[in-house]
Amino acid sequence: MKNLLLVVAQVLLFTWGATGSVVTNAPGVTFSVTTAPSKGKYSPSHVLAIWVTDEKDALVKTLRMDGNKRKKHLVQWISASADSKVDAVTSATLKTHQAVKVFWDCKDAQGKAVADGKYRIRVEFTEANGPGPATPKDHIEFTVGSKAASLKPKDLTCFKNMSLDYVPLKKEVPVKKTP
Repeated sequence: MKNLLLVVAQVLLFTWGATGSVVTNAPGVTFSVTTAPSKGKYSPSHVLAIWVTDEKDALVKTLRMDGNKRKKHLVQWISASADSKVDAVTSATLKTHQAVKVFWDCKDAQGKAVADGKYRIRVEFTEANGPGPATPKDHIEFTVGSKAASLKPKDLTCFKNMSLDYVPLKKEVPVKKTP
């Protein structure tokens, strides 16, 4: 118990800092989507990829990839990633269509913070041994910068209930110290 109190005290002192301010919320993007069947041969089982591109459509980071054995059928993601090392949450083939949520910390695949600017979330899945549905490249576009954003992209045939929330890096907020 004594050690726990010591750790808590150290965290509070570190967070408070010498300037008497608290840094709140790291930048990040939370994105969610519910996939819907496309009547492929293996439906409802499917492989899925979610990735971020810049406004030139260059891959920034893969956020999620499900179904490593059949990933070769995610043709748009393969094209964007050049089948590079997957730097994402990965799992086996999904057995059902479901709501999926990912978080992006606004860092690239090398762990470096991205520059302010326009970015896109892309989603693709397939239930067959071939291409499947994918979001259009400019359908889920947002800006990394100083302003928070909440988006509700229009539903597509196989992608429903999409939402994106961007929280920018907040500046240090002065905290009033009490004597």
